[in-house]
Amino acid sequence: MNSGFIDMPSITQTVGTALVIVLVAAGFASTSAADGWSGKYSLEGVNPNGSDYDGTVQIEQRGDGFVVRWLVGGRRYTGQGIARNRSLAVGAGEWVVIYEKADDGSLVGAWLPSGKYKAGSERLVPASKR
Repeated sequence: MNSGFIDMPSITQTVGTALVIVLVAAGFASTSAADGWSGKYSLEGVNPNGSDYDGTVQIEQRGDGFVVRWLVGGRRYTGQGIARNRSLAVGAGEWVVIYEKADDGSLVGAWLPSGKYKAGSERLVPASKR
């Protein structure tokens, strides 16, 4: 008999696989989403627990996708993403983030750790505007 509980590892894998499929499909629909994303950014963020953090982010276009590198609190993180229209979705190890491009060129994002359901937030400001 099914107890109604979902096996978290399998749902996490399913969600991760679904995200990759969505990102790939978005990429084929708009592979270039013209660059406009590449560059250096300053970062201000809020963790899911409410604590603040800051750092820098480097976004670099590679083929149809992007490599995103964060430096936060002396720690480096790297992710891979794809853009469509005004959105950039990035998977980075145990979490996923989606950024929306604002009219001023900044990127406003929300991120979620794998297996968690409380999001953090980020704002990236192009280094050229600081």
